[in-house]
Formats: sequence, C-alpha cells, structure tokens
Amino acid sequence: MSDMNIPGVTGTYDKYVEALMKVERIPRDNAQKDLDTQKSKRAAWQTANRLASDLRKSANTLYSFNNPFAEKVVGSSEEKAITATASRSAENASFKVKVDKIASSDSFLSNPIDKKMEVAPGTYTFVVGDKTISFNWKGGNYRSFVEAINKRGKGILSVSEIKTTANSSGLLFKSEVLGEANRLKFEDDALTFALENGILKKNDTSAVGFDRQSVVVQPLSSDKIAFSKTVRGSDGNILEITVSRSAGGASGQAAQTIAHAADENASNKTFEQLGSLSYQGITITNEASSAGNLPVTESLQNSTPSPASQAGGNLQMLPQGTNLNVFSLESARGVLIPLPPIANIDGEQKITVDLAEYGDVKALVLNNPNSSLQIDVSSIRIYDPKSTGEYTAANPVSVASDAQLEFEGIKITRPTNSIDDLIPGVTLNLRDKTEGTAKLDIEPDKQLIKNTIIEFVAKYNQMLTEINILTQVKPEIIDELTYLTSEEREAAHKRLGLLSGDSALNSLKNNLRTKAIAAYRANDETKIVLLSSMGISTNSARGGEIEAGGLRGYLEIDEKKLDEAIANNLADMKEFFGADQNGDKLIDSGLAFALYEQISPYTERSGIFATRISALDTKISSSTKKIAEYDKKLAAKEAELKRKYSAMEGTLKDMKTQSDKIKSFSAPKGE
Repeated sequence: MSDMNIPGVTGTYDKYVEALMKVERIPRDNAQKDLDTQKSKRAAWQTANRLASDLRKSANTLYSFNNPFAEKVVGSSEEKAITATASRSAENASFKVKVDKIASSDSFLSNPIDKKMEVAPGTYTFVVGDKTISFNWKGGNYRSFVEAINKRGKGILSVSEIKTTANSSGLLFKSEVLGEANRLKFEDDALTFALENGILKKNDTSAVGFDRQSVVVQPLSSDKIAFSKTVRGSDGNILEITVSRSAGGASGQAAQTIAHAADENASNKTFEQLGSLSYQGITITNEASSAGNLPVTESLQNSTPSPASQAGGNLQMLPQGTNLNVFSLESARGVLIPLPPIANIDGEQKITVDLAEYGDVKALVLNNPNSSLQIDVSSIRIYDPKSTGEYTAANPVSVASDAQLEFEGIKITRPTNSIDDLIPGVTLNLRDKTEGTAKLDIEPDKQLIKNTIIEFVAKYNQMLTEINILTQVKPEIIDELTYLTSEEREAAHKRLGLLSGDSALNSLKNNLRTKAIAAYRANDETKIVLLSSMGISTNSARGGEIEAGGLRGYLEIDEKKLDEAIANNLADMKEFFGADQNGDKLIDSGLAFALYEQISPYTERSGIFATRISALDTKISSSTKKIAEYDKKLAAKEAELKRKYSAMEGTLKDMKTQSDKIKSFSAPKGE
C-alpha cells in the first residue's frame, strides 16, 4: 500500500512511526551485531589457520626430503669463465678445471646486401650436423626469405640482419647447435646463394703435401715425413696422424748398428721440449706434477687423451723401459718439438694435433728408441678446421668446435658448454677461456640453510603474535610490535581479545613455547641440543632489562652465532631439527618434527581450526536468515503503522471539516 501524504498533518505522525519502529528494530540490530562478531571471529580463525599452516610447512621444510641441509652450491674462482650447479647427490669436494676453449657453432656473415635484394626461386637446403632444413622458395624479398628460414629452423639455424656499418647490413647465418660435428653446410640453391653473397668461397687454402703418406719405423731407428711447405701456426691447421704399433725387434750386431745409427741421427737434431729451456747443451725442464692420484669420476675413461686420440683396442702390457714418445715436429728453425706420447693400446689410433700450439713447422719426425716395438704410420693429413669440404666460410664469425678443457690435468673434449657427465651430480657451465686453472668447490648451500631457519623463526613469531592478540585484551601487546604500519596496528586493535578465553589457542601457544625451548639430542656426541646453541632464543636481555617480547615467547636470532653453528656444526643442526631415532628411515624426533606434529591436528582438513570455522559458518548462515526474517517483519510492521496513522489522519480531517461546518451554522448572521 502506498504511503498517504497529508500536508500539515503527516510529518507529525511520521515521527511517531519512526519512534515506534526504533524500538521494534532492537532485536534486529542485536542480531546484526552478533553477525558482525561472528564474521570477525571467522576471519580471525582463518588467519590463525593460515599462519599455523605456514609455520607447519616451514617446520616440515627443515627435516623433509627436500630439507636445505642437503642442497649444494658450487663456488668458482673464475666465475666469468666457468660456473657449475650441483644436485643434492653431489659430494662435497674441490676440483681444478682449466678451460682452453668453449664449444662454439658455425656463424657466417654475408657481404653487405642491397635493401631491395630479391632471392631467386629454388630449393634451398641447409644442413647442421645430422639435421636438414629444406624448402622450396617461390622467390621474393630477402626479409621474407629470412623469415622462412627462421620459421623452419627453430633450434637448428637462425638468420638475422646485422648492421655492419652505418650504411650497410649483412645476413648472419648462425647454427644453433654447438660442437665440431655440427658444421653448417649450404646445399642445392642455398649453395649458389651463399657463394653469390660472400657467405662461402672456394676453399683456396693450399693443400699441404707430404713426401710420403705412410712409413714404418723399425726398432731403434728414426725417420721423417717432410711437408711440401712450412705450415704456419697462425693458420690454425690441424695435423691428423693414423698410427699403430706392433712387436718387432733386432738382436746382436744388427741391433747395435741400428742403435748407433739412431744415436747419430738424433745427435744431428736439437730437441725442444715444451715447458723447458735449453742453452749450450744444458736443459732445464719443468718439475713434474705432484698432484697425486686423481679421483675417479664419471666418463673419465671416455676422455680424450692429450693430444685428442681416437683409438680402439685394449691397454697392453709393455716391456719395462718402453718409450712411447716417438713423434716430434720439426720447426721452421730446425728445432724438434716433442709431441705427447701415443696411447698404450692395441690397434690403430688417430692422433689429432692443433698446430696453432706449435708455431711454424715443416716436417714430422719419428724416433723409435725401443728395441722391441715397431711404429706404423698409415696416413697423415693437415687440414683447415674452418673448411667445409670444397668451400670455406668467407666471413666466419665463429667456427663449430668442441669445448676443450683440463680436469685435474686430464684433457677433456665435449661438444657442449654444459657438461654433466664429468663430476657426479654436477653440471659445468663453460662461458669463456680461463686465465689459469679455476678451482671449483662443492659445498652445502649455507646461505639457503640460514634463510630457511630465519624464515622458520619468523613464521613462529607471527603465529605467537597472532595468538597473543586474539586471546588477550592488553593493548601493550600491540604497542610492543614496533614494526607494524599504522594500518596494521589499527587492524590489530580491532582483533584484540576477539577470541579471549579460547582453550584451543591457549593450549597451542603453550605447547609451541614448550617445544621451542626443549632439548633435542640425536646422539651423545651432538653439540646442538637447544635452539640457543645456534643463537636462537627467547632471552632478549639488553642492557640488563628483559624485553616484553622475550616474556611472550618470541624468538630472536644472534646472526653471528647462527653463522658459526652453520659453519662448524651443520650435521648436528640437521639432526636437531629432524632425526631418525629408531633406524626405520623415517624422521621421528627433533624440533621441526615436534612442531609439525603439534600443529597438524589444528590445520588438517577436519582439524580444530576447520571445526571452529565450520561452526561459525553455521552461525553466520543462521544469523543471516534471522536478520532477513526480522527485515521482512519490520517492513510489514512499518507499513501497518503508516496505514493506521493515515486512516486516523483521514478521520481527523473529516471531523475537522464537519466541525467547521457546524461552527458556520451556529454563528450569528452578519458575522
């Protein structure tokens, strides 16, 4: 029913209606206050549940399988050149690594190109190692051609436009696969394109010939294979020798004659040993390494000897005194530079020598000082590693090559800069050539351990702080928390004492404090039995006064003492937080374990906190329905009052009208 509005009369009776409705609304207002309190309590329980869950999770982190005490970190003395990552299975150890060269891929730059250059139609084929990219091109602008290659060559080949000068650009063809075996080749119409644009050129590097391709060196004899020209070290060529050894011998006068001839031949040459100095018949050599026996590591048996030797067969027992140093290079000055010894294995072996390390040379000299060993050279060649068969890069930015390094003095080659098969549980990341020998130290991740413990203490204090706020009505509890912002302080005051007297929260607080100061001894020898042993305690004495925070159970950290404990008693700290006391491979004691077990009944799906929240949800639902019913009844009541007062006002108006008429009849005439 619509409200009646009688000017001059209605306003007075509206005040009467409002006054009556104010009294009627008291039960509804009380129900609303109850609902607001219930919602605040539910929010408080949800916060307590979240903080307790965070503390439980933090405690579990300190003793679970993924605990920080098993995490490893690798320090490097030359981080710009080599770094490493270690898994939890890696052993604490130190290693020496020297990086001679990192693995690289082919990267070829074209000549400057015309901005309007069109790429002719055809079949364009690019090969990177054992991967092939081939497509039919219908012709078009070079930028569309570049897009077509990049679309098909993801992870294999990429092409980019490089501004080489202020006014010109070139195309950079870059292999995305590292390693010497993954050379970039251009085939079909791609080869024509590469030649026309100065990416490749005919391999005009003069081939180095030899006076012989093979030679057999008998026991106690020498020989030489002369090069057709002096090979310059700056050219970066590679010498490859295929050699084998077999039993052979001479006896009696023949042996003496061979030995005498060998001595005479040797006396006519000057031998120069790398790492030595010779002057007027006096030679000073470097002292032999005193590194001792090397540790056994993964894939060491597959490592490349020095120089890199690819060989088959088995290790052989040789007669005492056998000398496998049989090869030397004759320098342009006529000085003999010894090469490393051949491998002590049966069958053919292929020796690869980087001539850049030996300067300018003109011959390979073979000197066999053994009386019962024959040396057979079946082939020899010198080649430019930058060449790809008939063609070579015209403007090479980089050339595909393997990483070369020395691990504890042993030469290693790998086709990648990420090496995970050398040290168990460790991945080496090669970035650049080392200045010297880098030292790698595998050790526990002490910073992670410290951060995890600090986080655990913070979660513990947050839990205790919230319980103190919710269960007590002392404003000083909040005033002590100097780190709170003004907004956080205001919100804390609203929660102060909200769950005062709750036995579950008070019990949890008391149990947490008791367990935090308890002793946990994994064995009789352990030095860490209390939190205070590692610089964590509730004793906050400063200047002779005890702070209230210490009395309320909050933990404080002495970082210096914590650092000392981590450095000196890491194993004991691990056992303090979680230990297996009965030998069943399951953690069953320790502070972190005890707190986890204490909190679990509160935070589990049907735990104490969930029960409290569920009960409040029920009350909130009931209160919401109750308020809705109140609102419905109050609306009906207000409408009824307004209807009655409207009717009364109408009656009064009629009575007033009649009264006025009566007065007009009874009044004297003329008035």
